[in-house]
Amino acid sequence: MLELHLARQMLNQNGYSDPQQKIELIEKAQYLYQRARLKGRIGSVWGKVSGRSQALLDLKTVLTRQPLAGQYSGGTQVVPVEAIRGSVDRPNDFDQNFNPLQPHTEQRWINLAVAWLTGVTLPPVKLIQVGELYFVEDGHHRVSVARALGQRYVDAEVMVWTVRPERRGSLVPCLCRAIC
Repeated sequence: MLELHLARQMLNQNGYSDPQQKIELIEKAQYLYQRARLKGRIGSVWGKVSGRSQALLDLKTVLTRQPLAGQYSGGTQVVPVEAIRGSVDRPNDFDQNFNPLQPHTEQRWINLAVAWLTGVTLPPVKLIQVGELYFVEDGHHRVSVARALGQRYVDAEVMVWTVRPERRGSLVPCLCRAIC
């Protein structure tokens, strides 16, 4: 209930004073969440049936195959949402398409969707780039909401990590097998 109260406060601060309009925005955000959560559940079942993982890539797993060689700041960039394929520390909360998988994601997700729908400028997500792929350090819910709303790009603060080549092949084939 507190989260709903915060969402209502956000709506008041952004000029949404009509109660019916507020309710419609919150209901739209709830609908978007339920739809994304359902897609995540269906994807999980499909992954089990087909034998193809729907999981987010885990940066720790990538680094066990290819150790970190160096890092530098890539600055603030506009990043294609489709290129964001993994997580630094939350690979079980979202699937590879950033559909929410866990019920504890709901309130934050809905609040961010309401903010997005009311035109609130959200801070850039924090990403780590390894090769052509990006891993979320901070902003999992923002990426998920962006995908659910059909956004093609997000603003991001990017750290670029370089890795040593894998002894038995390169990072690209290794990661392609995990996501294709």
